[in-house]
Amino acid sequence: MPETRDWQEDWKMCEQAAPGPWEFKKEFHWEEGKITSPYGTLMDFGSYPDDYDQNCGQKPSEADTRFVTEAREALPYYMQELRDSTLAYAGLMCEYQSLKAMFLRMREECGAEKKRAAAAEERELKIKDVLEEIIYASTYSTDVTFEEIGKAKEICKSIYGELSYEKGNR
Repeated sequence: MPETRDWQEDWKMCEQAAPGPWEFKKEFHWEEGKITSPYGTLMDFGSYPDDYDQNCGQKPSEADTRFVTEAREALPYYMQELRDSTLAYAGLMCEYQSLKAMFLRMREECGAEKKRAAAAEERELKIKDVLEEIIYASTYSTDVTFEEIGKAKEICKSIYGELSYEKGNR
């Protein structure tokens, strides 16, 4: 049995063969039997070569007869199943490649977004440190009014919640 087959050649073979279903028949007691299709005899097994017996020899075994007669419809059926499965597989592979590419783009975007978020958080912490430093320094400065300190505290509170106004208390 060859390792690979040509699907198109096998399909052509199926289309060119006599139409099925094929059957094994033994009409008379002296016959070895014959394989027939709806359109006539395909193979006649006889004991003697003559005009009617195309193939002389022993009658095929029941298993061989069944194999030959059912292969006529089984082979095309499974070839169609294979073709349909192959087409479905190709469609799934195309969809898989598309989803894989989308996933890789999203993962890349997610990584970039995480980097942006980390950088923004780092900037925000620096701003918070500067604001706390200003509030701390202005608390002890005579150049700043309590009203200005209060406004700075309210702004910080609205952005960050409670802040520690003592240096190094975080």
